[in-house]
Amino acid sequence: MEETKKIRLGIHILGKPADVFDALTKPELMKQWLCDGAEVELKPGGKFRFWGEALYGCVDPKDAHQILSTVQKPSRLEIRWPWIGMQTRLIFEIDTVGQGSIVTITHELLDNSNIMHWYLASDGVQIFLYNLRHFVETGRSLLNFSVKDPGNSVRMSVTIDAPPEDVWSALTVPEKMDEWISTRATVDLKTDGKYNYGWKFDAEYGPRKIIRIEPGKSLTTDWVHRDFDQSIVEWTIEGQKGKTTLTLYHSGFIKDMDIPGYIRGWYAYMGAIKAFSEHRDQAM
Repeated sequence: MEETKKIRLGIHILGKPADVFDALTKPELMKQWLCDGAEVELKPGGKFRFWGEALYGCVDPKDAHQILSTVQKPSRLEIRWPWIGMQTRLIFEIDTVGQGSIVTITHELLDNSNIMHWYLASDGVQIFLYNLRHFVETGRSLLNFSVKDPGNSVRMSVTIDAPPEDVWSALTVPEKMDEWISTRATVDLKTDGKYNYGWKFDAEYGPRKIIRIEPGKSLTTDWVHRDFDQSIVEWTIEGQKGKTTLTLYHSGFIKDMDIPGYIRGWYAYMGAIKAFSEHRDQAM
């Protein structure tokens, strides 16, 4: 089925295509936003290896077997990437738009039929795009994390250039939630009130109800997983004068859950809520 075979997402970056291309191809720059290690031979058939603790399925150098198949400086890269047991192709396209660039990433899962692998790849493409944009525009990575040896909980924070009330609305107003995380959100903003995302797999994954709420400051919900006991998700908001620190704490994992997959998924959503709250385009 086609939806399991390809992810194609793009984002606008306030940077010249040449700067974006350098960030994608120079190992010393790649290690600042993408990976822990990289080895690049910038020619068709050359090595284009990258690996690191944030890269699901490619944590160690022994997992990195990427080969560059096409290079058109500064507009296109195609990489053959054996990933989590399947053959895939990763394509970067860079187009000039005014003083900036549109970067589109396509990840083709050539022999995939597993919808969960498609979601993992989609999360990865979103993280690539949010980190790449932040690095090109600021010189820093946005989402720094590790999927190696995770524990039974994950805590992450992101700084958002928007007032706390705007971030709170993004977490609690269904119409706004549907812009970055949910499909058809339902919210009854009180303790034991209904809170869900209306996802396609809503009966198997996601939140059901509010456990605790401190309006404008914190929201705690349950989290249902089809094969395991429920876990807990807590959002906390702190900030003033147009800046907000949003922290997510997901606890109650057990070892048989795909905890690295959850980590990647939540970081992709942290990039999305930052973009939405700052009125920037999301990875779409």
